[in-house]
Amino acid sequence: CDRSERWPLLIDPQTQANQWIRNSFSEELKIVKLSETDTYPKVVDTALRLGNIVLIEDVLEEIDPALDNILQKAIFDNNGLPTIHFGGKDVTYDDHFKLFMTSKLPNPHYLPEICIKMTIIN
Repeated sequence: CDRSERWPLLIDPQTQANQWIRNSFSEELKIVKLSETDTYPKVVDTALRLGNIVLIEDVLEEIDPALDNILQKAIFDNNGLPTIHFGGKDVTYDDHFKLFMTSKLPNPHYLPEICIKMTIIN
């Protein structure tokens, strides 16, 4: 699920996918929750710049709109550097960056706007 054109959102009530991601990418993985509003933007910002892998856990039915540019892979050229707008500023984008999201909800209902931006895996 790390080769898709869209970032994956894994419906994972038993946390099996979460464990697989943690085991597969343990060295370079940064783990956050959207509920950690002070922490998660800094972690994602740094990961975008350094090409880290981010796992956002415990995603509910709504996803922070601040992630839209990342979900849409809205990367643009800024003086020869790949760049993405995140957190109110332009951030240099390292193409090794990867994003995974997992939800423990057993039967979530995501809006179509989310479904077209992500690959939802149940």
